[in-house]
Amino acid sequence: MDGTTSLISLSEQKVAASTSHPGIWKTAIHPITLGHYVTSPAKLDSHLNVHSANNLHETDDDPEFGSYLGTYEMGRPAFIMSLEFSPDGRWLVAGAQSGQSYVFDASSGSLVRVHSAHSKPIRSISFSPDSSILYTSSDDKLISAVDLRASTSSGAVFSLSNVHDSSVTAISAAPDSKLLASGSTDHSIRLFDVGQRASVAKIAQEEEVWSLSWRPLGVSGQSGSGFVSSGDSGVVRWWKSAA
Repeated sequence: MDGTTSLISLSEQKVAASTSHPGIWKTAIHPITLGHYVTSPAKLDSHLNVHSANNLHETDDDPEFGSYLGTYEMGRPAFIMSLEFSPDGRWLVAGAQSGQSYVFDASSGSLVRVHSAHSKPIRSISFSPDSSILYTSSDDKLISAVDLRASTSSGAVFSLSNVHDSSVTAISAAPDSKLLASGSTDHSIRLFDVGQRASVAKIAQEEEVWSLSWRPLGVSGQSGSGFVSSGDSGVVRWWKSAA
């Protein structure tokens, strides 16, 4: 909310670059080039801003970290509450307070389609590992999956309703495509079998769950079957899936 954007070096465990923008709500960095990032304003606005993620500045022609590069135009005012690039870098998806998701072609910046799968704010976005399926979760207690390969704007694959007792604030697809994890303000984490479209596990929590992320395949020789969660307490918890 203070407008500060920082680039963290994981190998050196320190801030590699930092800059300041007018109040921003969400940030997403391009996963392939790592050359730019997108921010959403902390207000109703009709566009997303693109900035340079370059922190080397090896020549005078290299833009500095945080330099303005352009916009993604939504065509209408929206408060964007979630923002995510697909793993292959092809799509940028913005989830709005209105319950709509805006799908952009990341290379051209063009708005490709708008999905209206939710009736309340979209809290979280995730993709299948091959970037073909878009998952969204919302305050309406609904988890939606949309096939981005479909030629129409509907492209719905399936939806899971009333799987939680309150807002579904976090969602993350496993790197093997088999499981989907969701977290909620109802103090629980659920695991879903994507093929069966059914809940296969519920993990009770003592706090509201606000973030989830699976371990990527190949990291430190691990299988990708573990995930982390965090919530109101500020504690990050590691979990290992038996599925």
